[in-house]
Amino acid sequence: MDISPSGPLSSLVTRLKLFWGKYGYDKDPVTGEKKPNAAHGLCEPAMLPSGQTTCPQCGHEPHVVTSCCNDMPPAVRNFAQVLMDATVDGERLCKLAAINSALANVYIGNSGTSLLGQHFDSPHHFNRPIYSLRLHQPATLAFVTGGIRSAYGVDDKHREDYPIYFQVPLAVNCLTEMDGFAARALMHAVIHDEAVKQPTWSLILRNIHGGLLGTNAQGEDWKEKNTIESLVQVLEDMPM
Repeated sequence: MDISPSGPLSSLVTRLKLFWGKYGYDKDPVTGEKKPNAAHGLCEPAMLPSGQTTCPQCGHEPHVVTSCCNDMPPAVRNFAQVLMDATVDGERLCKLAAINSALANVYIGNSGTSLLGQHFDSPHHFNRPIYSLRLHQPATLAFVTGGIRSAYGVDDKHREDYPIYFQVPLAVNCLTEMDGFAARALMHAVIHDEAVKQPTWSLILRNIHGGLLGTNAQGEDWKEKNTIESLVQVLEDMPM
């Protein structure tokens, strides 16, 4: 499959993103205007309280749109089902109750000094853990400390009580689970391997807080079609 960008601006494209479904947390969902205050607030993974649209700690305004999104492709659904059903030493590998969100990132070239700049996955969107599968070419996952003001510490100062920066190499077909300290207290970025000239891909599988997927008929329909649960768990829970 060739999805390489074409046209007069193709040389400016550094990344392609394919959403199932579409989410955002630092832009107005209507105007697309970027909000300047969205930052890493070290929040617990949970929906905002009813009636509250903005988190006072991190500034995020989480929203999810399913009306303009296609259903997950069969290949993505199949892998999500395999992940949900996989076991290691008799225990389920995937710690999510279900997968209802997928994102394909195609990194074509650097945006500044990295393929994907430092960021974190909003806890007001996603439960933990978060799973990522590296495809096509290797890359490096880099972590930096997270804070409300910047990615280098809560007070913009050196912190001796936890690491400032470290890297994790991502081989092709490497499955990464991000949870705990890495997901809550650190920001992460994707770094390009200079020896690799071809694009690298990632498939990210997550669980969006159910209430964000919409309570109308369209949202409920999308949620029903695109929620993958463990078939193993379903069978184990069935009464004998």
